[in-house]
Amino acid sequence: MKKICLLFILVFSSSFICYSQASTAELDYISDGVRQPLLINASKDDSQILKSRWQAIGEELKTTDNLIAGTYIKSGYRGYYLRWSPENGFVYIFHSEDIDIIDYSFGKVEINGLEVTFISEREMQEQFRGKKLDTPKSWIALGRNFIPKESIKDFADYEAGLGVYNNWNCECMAFFSKLFPQRAAPFVIPKQYRQLFRPPIEGKITLVGKSQIVRKPDFAPQVKIALKINVGRNKGVTKGMLFRIPIVEGVMREIEVARVSANFSLGTITDGISEDGKNSVPTYYDWTTETEKPFPALRVGATVTTKLFF
Repeated sequence: MKKICLLFILVFSSSFICYSQASTAELDYISDGVRQPLLINASKDDSQILKSRWQAIGEELKTTDNLIAGTYIKSGYRGYYLRWSPENGFVYIFHSEDIDIIDYSFGKVEINGLEVTFISEREMQEQFRGKKLDTPKSWIALGRNFIPKESIKDFADYEAGLGVYNNWNCECMAFFSKLFPQRAAPFVIPKQYRQLFRPPIEGKITLVGKSQIVRKPDFAPQVKIALKINVGRNKGVTKGMLFRIPIVEGVMREIEVARVSANFSLGTITDGISEDGKNSVPTYYDWTTETEKPFPALRVGATVTTKLFF
């Protein structure tokens, strides 16, 4: 009886392994120009069409002189890849967790200066959160970003760190950016959109208060530092607005405005500190040296800005 059971297990296991290998062999991926291979959830024929179009565009991108063509990414738990070239058209991919392709579209392109029009041959077919997934038709190239025309106003606020992008939970990868920015065109705003773009609000620190350690039940201790800056209501500052102090690339400290006058504002920087509160010097992680470093001392004259990036 034991021999029969053992034989059954071996046969079943072998069959499962063979089935798994056969199933895996049938799966297809896009691996060129993406962060990690993307599984194509489509029939064998559709998978081959999608993959060949993606690869054909990639080959053209190696030789084209068109600086706005390229591979673009919009990051997120559910994100997008976009690849297009003048002769081989576009492929637009909606994916989950950089693993599975949920849906895709592809087609031809028409180029008029910095404006590109997509003409779909295969449109998105799935729904997400009750809405059909659509491919934006008209796009504008702005430096290393590629923006649907209906989103230009949002992108203008994003560039300045204003509007919905001036908050603690800002979506900092909200727009398509080129994966190879060294091949990007200069940032030029077409005349018809210039009125939408505001400069960021910028100013200088004019007063730095003393550090104050704050402890609350069930929360890690924090250190708060009061600041005064030389811009106020006359420059568009409002209560609750965030200003940022650039430290190194990718690292900023944030000031939350608490009071606004005509020509100056008062705000606070809040940083987490060690659990016991003994080390009241806030730190940041330096990815270059892979070490924790203390923030530089806040100084009168330092620049503050609403910009998200620098």
